[in-house]
Amino acid sequence: LQRGYYFSYPVFQHNKLLGIVVVKVDLANIEQSWQSAFHHGAVRLLVTDTMGVVFISSEQQWLFHSLGKLSDVQHKQLRQEQRYALRTVSTFVKQVTPIVEDPASVFSTLHKITLIGEFVEPHSSYLQQQLTMPEAGWVLHIWYNWDEIQQRVNETLLVYGLVAWVLLLAGLFIWQRYRMERQLRVARDRLETRVLMRTQDLMKTNRRLEQEIEERQYTEAQLRQAQEELIQTAKLAVLGQMSASINHELNQPITAIKGLAENSILLLEKQQTQLVAENLQRINRLCERMGYIVAQFKVFARKTPGKLATINLVTAIQSAIDLLKPQLEKQYISVISQLPENGLWVKGDSVWLEQMVVNLLTNAMHALINQTNGVINVSLVIDEEDVKLEIHDNGPGIPEHLLAKVFTPFYTTKSNGQGLGLGLAISQRIIESTGGHISVRNHAQGGAVFSVCIPSVDRKRKS
Repeated sequence: LQRGYYFSYPVFQHNKLLGIVVVKVDLANIEQSWQSAFHHGAVRLLVTDTMGVVFISSEQQWLFHSLGKLSDVQHKQLRQEQRYALRTVSTFVKQVTPIVEDPASVFSTLHKITLIGEFVEPHSSYLQQQLTMPEAGWVLHIWYNWDEIQQRVNETLLVYGLVAWVLLLAGLFIWQRYRMERQLRVARDRLETRVLMRTQDLMKTNRRLEQEIEERQYTEAQLRQAQEELIQTAKLAVLGQMSASINHELNQPITAIKGLAENSILLLEKQQTQLVAENLQRINRLCERMGYIVAQFKVFARKTPGKLATINLVTAIQSAIDLLKPQLEKQYISVISQLPENGLWVKGDSVWLEQMVVNLLTNAMHALINQTNGVINVSLVIDEEDVKLEIHDNGPGIPEHLLAKVFTPFYTTKSNGQGLGLGLAISQRIIESTGGHISVRNHAQGGAVFSVCIPSVDRKRKS
């Protein structure tokens, strides 16, 4: 049998015990590292359980022995639990003598330990430090060889004696120097008197400067306070808009998470755990994405969004479609996508571009709310070395006199409470950050068409 320490934990599902997870930790590696670290034998390490039985030790012959005498009840308990198999636990500590007791220290006590037993050298004694681990119920013991400690103390006393003689000789030398330097001190005192007079003049000048500095610091503090109040006032002025905007942008992933969760409940009832796992992975991605949504509002305020990376636009589009899939199915809207299999690569931020596609698809969904047999066509092609994305719905379209206003911030054609008019404005800023542009037109056969052009990575390499 291989010795180890076991950790166990029950696993429940719907208050029903499914099983117990047991992990066995091999203790040999710990003991080998101790033996390597203290190979000279001056220090021994051992760990005891609640009964004082050694189960980890840098000395193998000390294993399964107790530091104190066990009662009959404890022996019986060990045999019943078979904690240490069928081994007979015997004590190998003859005497424990307290030396230092300091409750404020991590190692609260120092003891002198005297050992007995066949495997112990005659008159073996150690200086013990111990550390209690209350959560595990263990006690870590650190034993130092008593004879070696005594030897080191004697060596230290000898060194201190030599140092004392050196200090005495140095004191005699210093005393002689002191007599020679006494005359120099008189001359130095006279010089210090003159320096003191000059120093007093400087101190008066320094006080005036300190007063001027304090006045300037007070003025700067008042100015900073006024600036902070102005900044806080500006923050409060836009707080309502930001909170409403964040609510607008987070509503889509939250709705998707709700749909996936409801679908997962039905799948669990049908024992389709694989589909549940896929839904959970989608929910996890949505949660990560929600953390980035707030950052997209910086795009609306900044001219540059930051560092861009090479991404596959096909992946971003497919992720957006998957995100809105529950809502699309709920409204009986079909999405027909024409996406290249190998993908098209552009420079941009994957989260922002995915959000842009979500905004355009959501806008198309709102246009098809009252429509039957709603269809959204999504196509992605290379158009004059630009990647061109078109999203076309078969809704009523946009009135001609409103086409020029759809990208205006906070302008919306939806009814009250349906939107804030930020989705298309934010999408426009995202596209502009990649060096591209977005436009809208009405299709000849009905419905609105949003066209997005983004420079492809291949075109940038050629240029």
